[in-house]
Amino acid sequence: MQVLREFYSASGLRLNLAKSYLFLDGNNIVVTRTLAFRFGFTPGALPVRYLGLPLLPHKMRPADYQPLLDRVRQRISSWLVKLLSFAGRLQLIQSVISGMVNFWAVVFPLPKQCLREVERMCSAFLWSGAPDSARGAKVSWDSICTPKEEGSGSLRVSWVQSVLLRGKVFWDTRLDSPGSWLWKRLLRLQPLARPFLVCNVGSGLTARFWFDDWTGLGPLLDLAGANGPRVIGINRLATVAEAVRNRSWNLPRGRHPITVLLRAALPLIPSLTSDADYYEWRDLNEDSSGPFSSSKTWSALHPSGPTVTWADSVWFAQRIKKHAFIHWVIARDRLPTRDRLISWGLDVPPVCLLCSTVPESRSHLFFNCPFAAQVWTSFFVTSNILPPNDLDSIQLWVGSASSNAKVTIICKLLVQATIYDIWTERNSCLHRAVIKPAAQVTREIQTLMRRKLYALDTTLPINTSSRNTTNSFLSYWFGGFQI
Repeated sequence: MQVLREFYSASGLRLNLAKSYLFLDGNNIVVTRTLAFRFGFTPGALPVRYLGLPLLPHKMRPADYQPLLDRVRQRISSWLVKLLSFAGRLQLIQSVISGMVNFWAVVFPLPKQCLREVERMCSAFLWSGAPDSARGAKVSWDSICTPKEEGSGSLRVSWVQSVLLRGKVFWDTRLDSPGSWLWKRLLRLQPLARPFLVCNVGSGLTARFWFDDWTGLGPLLDLAGANGPRVIGINRLATVAEAVRNRSWNLPRGRHPITVLLRAALPLIPSLTSDADYYEWRDLNEDSSGPFSSSKTWSALHPSGPTVTWADSVWFAQRIKKHAFIHWVIARDRLPTRDRLISWGLDVPPVCLLCSTVPESRSHLFFNCPFAAQVWTSFFVTSNILPPNDLDSIQLWVGSASSNAKVTIICKLLVQATIYDIWTERNSCLHRAVIKPAAQVTREIQTLMRRKLYALDTTLPINTSSRNTTNSFLSYWFGGFQI
């Protein structure tokens, strides 16, 4: 209480006893009550919720993270009454659900079971609009979570060194050593984290001769093997400075293979200075070191897969999100066109729903069908631009459809809008037996494009030539795409 009074006198922040709870290590209820009543606090006992999170005296159990799962389910259920597109659901997952999970993850290492359940609900919501079943998912959750292109001192560190390590080296600590479940979880990550840490030797007083990667060749213990310290005569926990005698390495004479190996691995002359040793985080992708970077570490642990050629055609900055999402599903060939349904063994009619003459496939539906061809030609007939008539080619073409950047953006938007509306009409014919004439679909796309391009024009700086009527998105649209 004296410390709290001194804190008040220095900061002006007074403790409100009526709103304060007393918690004691060990969770001894009798002692806590005695001291709380003596000083005017309310006795507290764990677990308790603080800022919406549970404060726990033990490893997180299913009952402890159930409130998080309930909140995710509640959020998803509250969105079910809304007519959300795939892009809308994806946006809610990225912003709302991820924010809720990250809020918890900052405080707790969430168990795998919890994360799997959250991902299961997110996947179900994305594809079915409900949190219970992801049946009918077109793309696996692992693929969805891939990129679109394909240390300092602290009080905790000091506590770990004095209480848990007690003079030992973290890399030499056994998994069955005493400690909390969180500490043992960190110990299991030793093989994964080891290649990332490098040591820059100054005085050599803290860098470990055998365990730290200070030569650039990895830990010397890995090179020499478990018998290295015994053969060389340098203590297993020795520092680099302790391995130097009379300004040379304290290595035995002879031609033992381990001795010969170390002579080749070590610098010819120890170059110790008065500077402190310091550690850096190695970027395994670029073979360089520097401050810790979570993004670079993630990239190293999860190497990028092969990149796709259509990423910029789908995920460009000016895209309409629901159009881009359908374009992405089509690019991955995951739309349930009738040829794919038949390949799965389903008994469905093979003919195209829009023309009723040719078997329905992705290529036919979006480009070769007379209905689709009429929509496409209505836009490009007055321009000097001639798009290809298949998906793979048009995705390569649209990225460089014109030397004019605005025209290229218009082509990207138009391709996605046309694909989206053709797929919408196909589904309307399937589920409601209603189909609009191709001319009406064209007019609806024109209206949508004018609105989108007008919005893009309003975002241009007023004092630039791009804002004038002869150099705007709409001027290029009316000059080459809409009569």
